[in-house]
Amino acid sequence: MKSFLLFLILAGGSWAGDATSARIFIWQERIRGLRANPVFVDGVEVASLRKRWTYFVVEVPAGEHTFNGRHKENELVLQLKPGEDCYLRLDQILTVPGGEKLVRTSAAEAKLVRDSGKLQPVSPDDVRDYARVIFSDSRGGR
Repeated sequence: MKSFLLFLILAGGSWAGDATSARIFIWQERIRGLRANPVFVDGVEVASLRKRWTYFVVEVPAGEHTFNGRHKENELVLQLKPGEDCYLRLDQILTVPGGEKLVRTSAAEAKLVRDSGKLQPVSPDDVRDYARVIFSDSRGGR
């Protein structure tokens, strides 16, 4: 089911969310050290990216939302439309030890990442906000 959802997201297919929501696909390609990398949406930790090539999907109401990693000063503010898919990659900031920031990427880049076959969903233990993180083609839940 998880692979099917990932395929739908990256292929631009339909999903089970409502017409007032947007989906954000968040992944990391590289290991960022020994500790997990928390991801915050609107100031609330939703999940952590602990391992290389892990991802999760967040569903939020359309409108303005903030996204950041451990460092709030690297906050990304996005205006999301109903039904929109957005792709964010967690990148390391080389000038800050343990620093990271979320970078918006294209659907084409996200498709290349998906096609690599390396991506794995985060562990349920790394999810903090089950109401927003999508685990299957239905909303939330384990």
